[in-house]
Amino acid sequence: MFFRPWGVTIDNERQRRKEKTMFWKIVGVVALVWIALVVVGALAEHLFGILVVSALIFGGYMLYKAVAGSKDDHITHV
Repeated sequence: MFFRPWGVTIDNERQRRKEKTMFWKIVGVVALVWIALVVVGALAEHLFGILVVSALIFGGYMLYKAVAGSKDDHITHV
């Protein structure tokens, strides 16, 4: 025999089940968004470091060309 507290009908039980399901859907979406932000943050952190190193290498190359007195204005020619 299934025990129901006073005043609880089958409709109320269905409503509670729907509310629990909706709660877990919301928790799942929040967890997925959090994981996505963590991954994007980690990628951005590493990509920023690569960008800084690349800018330093490019700046060094341009400085070398300027000091070497190269008449060539093209960046790609050494």
